[in-house]
Amino acid sequence: MCGIAGIYHHSGNSFSKDVLKGMTDVIAHRGPDEDGFFLGESVALGIRRLKIIDLITGSQPIHNEDKTVWTVFNGEIYNHRELRKELEAKGHRFYTKTDTEVIVHLYEEYGEEFMCKLNGMFAIALWDRRTNAFLLVRDRLGIKPLFYYPKGDRIVFGSEMKSILKEGSYQKQLCREALDLYLAYGYIPAPYTIFEGIKKLTPGSYLVSRHGDIQVKQYWDIVSWNGDGRNGKSHDEQYYEERIRDMLRLSVKRRLMSDVPLGAFLSGGIDSSSVVAFMTQLMDQPVKTFSIGFEESDYNELSDARRIAKYFGTDHTELIVKPSAIELLPKLVWAYDEPFADSSAIPTYHVSKLAREHVTVALSGDGGDEIFGGYTRYLEDTKDQVLSKLPGCIRKKVLGMIGKHMPINMRMKKFLEYIGKSKEQRYFQRTGIFSSEMRERLYSDDAQEMVVNFNSYGVSEAQLEKSAEAPFMEQLLYLDLKTYLPYDILTKVDIASMVNSLEVRVPFLDHELVEFGMSIPSDFKVRSNMTKYILKRAVKDLLPPECITKKKQGFGVPLEHWLRHELKDFSFDILTCKTFNDRGLFNRSFVENLLQEHNRRRGDYSPMIWSLISLEMWCQNILDDEPVTSCPSDLSPTMTSQSFSPSAVSDIPVPGHKTM
Repeated sequence: MCGIAGIYHHSGNSFSKDVLKGMTDVIAHRGPDEDGFFLGESVALGIRRLKIIDLITGSQPIHNEDKTVWTVFNGEIYNHRELRKELEAKGHRFYTKTDTEVIVHLYEEYGEEFMCKLNGMFAIALWDRRTNAFLLVRDRLGIKPLFYYPKGDRIVFGSEMKSILKEGSYQKQLCREALDLYLAYGYIPAPYTIFEGIKKLTPGSYLVSRHGDIQVKQYWDIVSWNGDGRNGKSHDEQYYEERIRDMLRLSVKRRLMSDVPLGAFLSGGIDSSSVVAFMTQLMDQPVKTFSIGFEESDYNELSDARRIAKYFGTDHTELIVKPSAIELLPKLVWAYDEPFADSSAIPTYHVSKLAREHVTVALSGDGGDEIFGGYTRYLEDTKDQVLSKLPGCIRKKVLGMIGKHMPINMRMKKFLEYIGKSKEQRYFQRTGIFSSEMRERLYSDDAQEMVVNFNSYGVSEAQLEKSAEAPFMEQLLYLDLKTYLPYDILTKVDIASMVNSLEVRVPFLDHELVEFGMSIPSDFKVRSNMTKYILKRAVKDLLPPECITKKKQGFGVPLEHWLRHELKDFSFDILTCKTFNDRGLFNRSFVENLLQEHNRRRGDYSPMIWSLISLEMWCQNILDDEPVTSCPSDLSPTMTSQSFSPSAVSDIPVPGHKTM
């Protein structure tokens, strides 16, 4: 696992090693073990390495036999041993044992679509001296990030945008369309970034540049509604159960490849518990597991995690996160480079930091919800389609009662407000932060004018159009796989883990498992008010019954409570300060009313408030180059961690399960 950065100049240029070193030093957290550089006629390649595989000879940049092809690479290639044998049989000669070296030889053998042979997570920069071709490649699902800034004859790139900013040629400019996307979704999907002109490379695609021409090509996508994936028919439950179980086990086995200690994140939910179950089968020592909890019971899954830890006899360590964790926010603002509204970045950071004290690699259960239909919003959409068929006069009467005589929670209020909309619009607004209508009220007149012709939901509409032949539930799964998963979940985990120099691997996102999982009809995934039906059937014999029947909780933080109590003054201070108001982006009275309504318990507006806090702190720290508004000084960082050996865990009472 590494951080990469560099510059390509197609017409040739002299490069400064000092500049390149500055670009890599700023992402040293991604690779604290060593750095490496290559300066060629048209390219400067830099690397910061976290040693995982081939600790002795795996230094980068890596080249082919005659040093005409060079690469730097962030990630892991899980099938590199098989590929090496294949390439050696074709006459290729290797000088290391690292997985990185297969990249240059695959390129020699198969050309610019070499990445189709790779099984893994990767962000790759490659230069071919013979043709002066330059390639940037991102893995199929977007597990590893890659940014680039094309300007004239140059392409500046990096694992994080801070490397591009460090290079010095880019002048910071806010992208208004990206701002609108952020407020709509809580994240910024590719190719947009918060900086005008800097782009994210889309998952499953690669950039190739020759003679000044830049092309971005897609090399992978899901095929599940026509042709190979479905073939117009489905199988019985037993077939799907056996294939899922076998493929997930193989995926976990592939991700145990390591020359350094590894462990797993454990929430107690079905996804992470299934990963730990297979790790227990495949490893000859107790699995090291790590969990995060909160004092607020509605957000605390530690008892569930302990139950699984006991069941499998893991070496378990846990930590309690308290509201003082908000003091971490300035560091997260710096780490994420652009506004990021998912507050679960806080516990993700802490579980990564906790894990890094014991291991260098951790496996997680991310991806299971998108592949196998795990979000409760999929159930809501099923109900939504039924209730939306109510006659308009009845809907109007019900809506008229809201806020007058009918005691109704915010979730139902939001639902009733949207049942008259199209099913697509309902889903966009249910899963987003500020709806279109709310953004119109949020923006100042000047800001509204700047995005008046921009459709923030166009990103989602494009994905639904690509899957238009599928049933609507499968369209939603595809949409989340292509948007929410890479730009929220995987971004969150990559940044929170790598800022702690921890590599995280995701067995559910082995592309072979994803392709198979997405080919399974949705009625095997969401059925009879149950999410992840077929996955639960597949792993039911591996896990305790309570894990299978457990209600999905999610990995959130008690933000609603915090913003009404410990963080109330902080939120008011930052969203009513002169700096925030002077930006001229937002309607001051609307924002102040949002804060008041939340504080008076007239609704849960915590996602909206948090998104604005994160945005303003980003503006101050990154855009303005000014110190971030300080967090509450009277809240010292307070976290409680506790470790349990396998024997100690077995002494913790676990309802409904006998001691093994």
